[in-house]
Amino acid sequence: MTYEAGVTSEITPGAEVYTRNGELIGTVKEVSGTKFLINAKSDKFWLGQDFVGDMTQSRINIILPADRVDEFKEKK
Repeated sequence: MTYEAGVTSEITPGAEVYTRNGELIGTVKEVSGTKFLINAKSDKFWLGQDFVGDMTQSRINIILPADRVDEFKEKK
């Protein structure tokens, strides 16, 4: 099942988050408002729903390439 891009109400904790170039960066730990918390290997950070490209219940593909993710990390 595929969901419409940019809808955090459908983002599920535990879903894997992948960059535009297919790199796994972590899993969703929590959803709050228009942001979701990513539990990554080295840290935890929030990312806005605007960066969701497409997703299924278990996988989120963001529109950022791996080398640009750090620029958009939020601490909330």
